[in-house]
Amino acid sequence: MEMRRALPDEEAFESLAARVRPVLVKSESVFQANVLKAIQAAVDVSQSEVPADLLRRLADLKRDWSRFDLDGTNVLRFAVQSSRADGSDVTPQVSDTQLAAAWLYGDLVHVDTRGSKSDGLLFPIKERYSAAVTYFAHAAVLCLMTLDLVLALHRLGVIALDAESVEREVVVGVGELVERGAAYLGPVGSPMPDLDIALAELPEGFQAFTVTELLRQSPANRVRVECRAADGSSVCDYEAAVSRRGESEGRLHWAALVAGSVTFTVSFGLRGDRVTDARFEGIEWHGTTNRMKLAEAVFEQELTMSEEVVFFVGGEKFFVLRVSGLGAKDAASIDVAVDSLYDLVVIENITRQALQPLSGMYSGSDRALLRRTRLLWEGEVVPFRLSPLTATAPAGVVPKAIVMPATTLTIAGTEFPVPTTLIRHPLMVPESITRTPESDPPTDQITMVIPVEEPFLAWAPEKRTINGDDDLPEPTPWDLSHFDDQVFLGGRKDSA
Repeated sequence: MEMRRALPDEEAFESLAARVRPVLVKSESVFQANVLKAIQAAVDVSQSEVPADLLRRLADLKRDWSRFDLDGTNVLRFAVQSSRADGSDVTPQVSDTQLAAAWLYGDLVHVDTRGSKSDGLLFPIKERYSAAVTYFAHAAVLCLMTLDLVLALHRLGVIALDAESVEREVVVGVGELVERGAAYLGPVGSPMPDLDIALAELPEGFQAFTVTELLRQSPANRVRVECRAADGSSVCDYEAAVSRRGESEGRLHWAALVAGSVTFTVSFGLRGDRVTDARFEGIEWHGTTNRMKLAEAVFEQELTMSEEVVFFVGGEKFFVLRVSGLGAKDAASIDVAVDSLYDLVVIENITRQALQPLSGMYSGSDRALLRRTRLLWEGEVVPFRLSPLTATAPAGVVPKAIVMPATTLTIAGTEFPVPTTLIRHPLMVPESITRTPESDPPTDQITMVIPVEEPFLAWAPEKRTINGDDDLPEPTPWDLSHFDDQVFLGGRKDSA
């Protein structure tokens, strides 16, 4: 006779047994008998009628689970006994429960085979593992059947479950974990700063760990890039890094990462250790966030004011590139981009929200709304708009301030949050009041007016407290470049 017993992958089965173990251990909160008692208690007090088939399933589970006792000697499927061929050294009969328990506590998660488990050690590990396979696989099936019953009773309202307990992942399920965040470099041996480092001023000696800093870990990649104006003065200075090197047709090619988001490509010849015929080959822009796009726009703005770009290697001037200035129209469009991107980055910092990168076209009105929103988030009192202004108020009530609820606005594909805003002017009065038809509760449409060419004032109460008109300061101007705000705000100098 030949008896065959198919066995599963050992490591996978060990994982299964370890997960099932708490359900089989009396000291655990999810011990199967405790779970069944809780289910029964929920059924007993339920106001809903529990179908007969669910009650039968509960009874069957109680019967099947009662056979599982890791400290006992119950025979679930088989028992084994051995002796020598001459009949000597006869072992007692050992149940599959004892063998499975000896495997779990002697071979897998513990070295504790006291009590009835000790007889399992009379047999080799292959016997213990074989018994464990059927024992714990059976327990796993009962776990699934118990879960099915719990979920069925949950759907009936007999058992209340938190959504998280049903939806939460119980396995990792991936071979790689990818975390997105920010990294910082500090001096060796310095104490670890608090986790709010990104929201506060960096400790002395610390800096953001950017792609540039990663490349600069190799001294050979360290380059300093300085833009200079026609009179020789420095316009800007960057610690840059060579990100790519190559050689073609007897010329060396460099790609230098500047401002963390711009690849400045150059080529040059070498005669001995001297650089000859340096040429500007082009620029690539890599911005994928508003912060990166702002860095690009600032660098482009600096280039418009520069006559040459100087590369330094090892503290020594390596070569110089001439750059032609951009036209006034292009320079103006760059200034506008810097304004808008700066506003978005400030809003991101204050609200701790990553906004969609700015793209596409936007109008002067869009710029005004964005700048006004940024100033509101910063706690400023700002010019809002000219008279008149229509608002809705409870019937018979003339508001002292108009409330604009928190909302979102969109420019050029970028949606940004606007805080709850209060709008007022010390001299505002109602020009007309109209009852809103069929409103419940009753409301009025009120048109408020103020002196001509004076704007309403606005502030965000969560960022700025105003207790009365005496607290209202002169409004903070929008200060947008290449923008005439008189169309929006009238001719007052303090709102220009």
